[in-house]
Amino acid sequence: MSKKLTLSIDETTIEKAKRYAKKKKKSLSKLVQEYLQYVAERENDNLESELTPTVKKLLGSVRIKEESIEEARFKYLKEKYLGG
Repeated sequence: MSKKLTLSIDETTIEKAKRYAKKKKKSLSKLVQEYLQYVAERENDNLESELTPTVKKLLGSVRIKEESIEEARFKYLKEKYLGG
């Protein structure tokens, strides 16, 4: 059973991901699902499972800037109410 999930991702990353998904003839949701399944299996079950080709290409391709919850909240509220 599928369920909706809302994510906050910068526009540039979204556009690049959409182009990549279109090139691979998959939906963006499917790509995210495959990646999350891989992460969940690896973390929860500590399995040495085979990576799908899509996950192999995505792995390490995104750099995530770590920030505290407070910083993320401040940034979100600033953009929401002050426009940047």
